[in-house]
Amino acid sequence: MIGTVLFVRLGRWGIAGFSAIAFTATFVQTTAFYTLAGHSASDQAAFGASMASIATHFSVLFATPLHPETAGGYVWWRGFQAVAILLSVWAMASATAMVRTDENHGLLESVLANGVPRWVVIATRALAFAIGAGLVSAAAALGFVAAVQADGGAVEARSLIEAWLLIVALTLSCYGISLLVAQLVSARLAAAAAAIVVLALFLDNSLSRTLDLLATPRWLSPF
Repeated sequence: MIGTVLFVRLGRWGIAGFSAIAFTATFVQTTAFYTLAGHSASDQAAFGASMASIATHFSVLFATPLHPETAGGYVWWRGFQAVAILLSVWAMASATAMVRTDENHGLLESVLANGVPRWVVIATRALAFAIGAGLVSAAAALGFVAAVQADGGAVEARSLIEAWLLIVALTLSCYGISLLVAQLVSARLAAAAAAIVVLALFLDNSLSRTLDLLATPRWLSPF
């Protein structure tokens, strides 16, 4: 437990920075929805139809939005998905940086020499990152809530919790994949190798929306 708290403290500035970005991203996109779509059902329906049409041109990056005529659907497409991709990059960088730092400074060897099992060290670092990922994802959710309530709207708690869980799950999946790749290659190549694997999984999912060939292997991707 002490080790987990220590690693969270070491990464506090990264957590704070990504939390600020995540909060701002969802807050701005939610505010933009109410500004552009208006408040009447007819205006929002027309806006949603136009967004659905535009979304087809960006299907390689983002999944087609569901109910873009609603604040939740629009912000999931423009805000939460962007945050999820950003956190996936953060997860990859954190996992590979951990391996590289341990090798350069001999941290892992020092800890193992004191009788601490390797799996405990990795699990402690992973738990610390999971806490950070949860906090950043929560900041994104709070940005959405703040903007909706500022406009006098209501937030469906269940949908928001589901969005939070999806982002956390994706982030931790990318962290685990990157950490596994980093164990199989040298520390110098860890970042590049993990980036290739994560990018390949991302493209596997995104390109499957237009290429039937990838429909089956698509389920290998956490995206």
